[in-house]
Parts: sequence; structure tokens; C-alpha cells
Amino acid sequence: MVCAILDGRKTQTRRVVKPQPTAAHHFVGFTVSSTHTADEGKAVWARGPAAALLTDAHRVRCPYGAPGSKLWVRETWNGPFFTEDEAADVDDMRVFKVPERCKYKADGAPTPEYMDADDNLVCKWRPSIYMPRWASRITLEITAVRVELLGIISHEDALAEGVSNVDEYKELWTKIKGTWSPETWVWVVDFRLVSN
Repeated sequence: MVCAILDGRKTQTRRVVKPQPTAAHHFVGFTVSSTHTADEGKAVWARGPAAALLTDAHRVRCPYGAPGSKLWVRETWNGPFFTEDEAADVDDMRVFKVPERCKYKADGAPTPEYMDADDNLVCKWRPSIYMPRWASRITLEITAVRVELLGIISHEDALAEGVSNVDEYKELWTKIKGTWSPETWVWVVDFRLVSN
């Protein structure tokens, strides 16, 4: 998916709403206001017709942000890389903690080889989950957020997710999440690439 983002093929992502509303709640809408109320940016489910005003309404704020928010992308990587000579010329090793000093698996580079602190040769990638913010080379800006059931993804949305069709998206979701549950509520986040 990193390649799809870099190629401009992926401009949308879906994430499970947590916690999920109960079956008794019905989706009301996504609140957006210019007055920045406490409920702004929340998805609202409720049990009755005046749902948004009910005290038992189920409200969940999008944890990924609102239009204009920035997101950084984690990917399989390693770094920073520098030579002994370069290290000898600096007082603060933090100067090497920049994306330009890293390697990224999505670029098709061979697995990096380097010497560790004990002079052992190491050959490996680091999992994306361990990527710190400084190593991220991809920043996205959210352009829209909505809430919908996972199962109503359209062909156009599948293309925006970086795949060819809805069936391919279902396969991808199942591979990542373990199961396809069309009644799952998801955040649909549209974004644009602002740096890499």
C-alpha cells in the first residue's frame, strides 16, 4: 500500500470505528460545525428519531483527525545509515535521524546490511510498527472523513483504496483483519500526499 500511496493510486483508507455501536443504535450522522462544539467531528448513533439530542446517543470522535489534519505513514524500513568517518565529525548523532539517511523496502532496495554496536554483520528490515516519527518520509493531509458500513464500499472507493475492484479489497481486508464483516462501521478517510 505504500507503493500505491507514492504512485498516487491510494487516496483513501478505512479503519474500524472503536467502540462499535450496539445493534440497538441507528446511525444519525457525522457532526461538523463551524462553532467547534464538543460533538464536532463525531459519528453519532442513537436509539430514537431525535437521536442526536438523546442522552443515550453513542458518539465517537474520529481518532485520525479532521480535514486539514496531517498523518504520517509507517513502513518497513531501516536506518539511519552513516559511516564511521561521518560520525567522527559530529557532536550530536541526532543529525543522522532524518529520512534521507534511511532505506525503505517499498523502494525495492535489497535488505540492508550493516555492522551493529558489537561489530556483528546484520542484514534485516525493521517492521513498520517500530518506525519512529523522524524516520517517516510520507506525510498525508486528510481531505474528508465519513462513516459508513464496511460492506457498502463502491467500485470507485475500491480504486481509491489502491486496488482494482471491490472483491480485491475484500481479499485485502480479510488478509489484514482476518475476516470480512460487512456490518462493521468504519471511518473512511480521504487524503492527499503532501510530502515524501
